[in-house]
Amino acid sequence: MDIDKAINDRISVRAYLERPVEKAVVEEILNLAIKAPSWGNTQPWELAVVGGQAKTELTRELQNLVMQGTTPNPDYTMPNNFTGVYMDRYRMTGKRLFELAGIARDDATARMNQFVSMFNGFGAPCLVYIIMDEILDTSYSVFDAGAVANYIALLATSRGLGTCLMAALAMYPDPVRKCLNLPSSKKIVLGLSLGYPDPDSPVNRLKTDREELCRILTWRGMD
Repeated sequence: MDIDKAINDRISVRAYLERPVEKAVVEEILNLAIKAPSWGNTQPWELAVVGGQAKTELTRELQNLVMQGTTPNPDYTMPNNFTGVYMDRYRMTGKRLFELAGIARDDATARMNQFVSMFNGFGAPCLVYIIMDEILDTSYSVFDAGAVANYIALLATSRGLGTCLMAALAMYPDPVRKCLNLPSSKKIVLGLSLGYPDPDSPVNRLKTDREELCRILTWRGMD
């Protein structure tokens, strides 16, 4: 699959088959993903993959924290003040997702179940975590980590796999560090679910819109 097709085909996958992902395929993806650009070639990222029983135990703990109403304590500030068109796009994505999932606006139980499922990576067989050392306190290092996440998503798509970049998987970083045997100096940036998409799941029909290029692009000196 060429890069153009991978970009066009990539979606946030929210339902996965039980089929396991081969370790060699994950390694191949990550070995290419770490070729992503970074500020001065600092390569600020570290990666971890969680699968099998370890994934089951970790996500069970994360889901329990959510259901107990435990306040999240992410290592990086989560956005909570979107306004205007940005909030409009955010809300529309949620609205379309619930419609595809057949969840009514007033069905609080189903909405909560959908929310909790995020902390299980939507049932993906493995999770990929992006980690940075605490000495990397610049937003550009986080930007670089995002480049790796994007590469992972595109490389996975090109191999028939699906991903979802998930802040939820980083909202409770302490259990993640415990699972990975990491010191507190290692900060959890983001988690990605990784697996084979369930082609029959309605939620995987969600393809979010993009703004027209002419509305967000400024030209100068390119006549």
